[in-house]
Amino acid sequence: MKKNLFIILLCFASSEIFAQSSGNAFTILLGGAVGKFNIDAGGNFNTIYTDRKLSYTAVAGLGTGSLFVIGKYRTFEASGQSLVSNIAATGSAQWKQTILLTGLRFGPGNSAFYLDALYVFNHAQETIGTVNPAIDVLAASQKVDDNGYAFAVGLSPKIADPLAINFEAEYSVMARKATLADGNTVPNLGGLYLSAGISFYFHN
Repeated sequence: MKKNLFIILLCFASSEIFAQSSGNAFTILLGGAVGKFNIDAGGNFNTIYTDRKLSYTAVAGLGTGSLFVIGKYRTFEASGQSLVSNIAATGSAQWKQTILLTGLRFGPGNSAFYLDALYVFNHAQETIGTVNPAIDVLAASQKVDDNGYAFAVGLSPKIADPLAINFEAEYSVMARKATLADGNTVPNLGGLYLSAGISFYFHN
């Protein structure tokens, strides 16, 4: 615990060692991360989708000094058993979600610590069926498109120019809309995303 606290304090204090950008130089940011997406849909979603894959994110940005305009592209997939009753068949469920985030990243004092404020474009597709392919009547697919916002805090300590490692915690909220096939309100398809990855900061 003390060792982890020391590393975090060192990242805050040593802006020259862990800087994201070189002074006010124009900087191109490219990176990627992998992490766990804890979607906030709740209720039936948590009951059905028990097998959740790791979520992958690509990151790109342009900036000078401590301010970047960034974009993130993320994929998330989950699978499980649908709720099938009064029938001799096992239900199947597949969830695929793509998330595009765009906004600003601010790194105070050009340090490794940064804050993201992002707008979110979300697309999700759910496919329900049965393991028995002869029962087609239970097959259904629906798509949900909604937008929202996200905030993130992270550390990006530099390893060796231009390489840095990333540790990030992000929380997103998707706007709720009555877009489901049955007219029900869409739950929050955002949530907490904890990730680790690498970034490259190319300076002019």
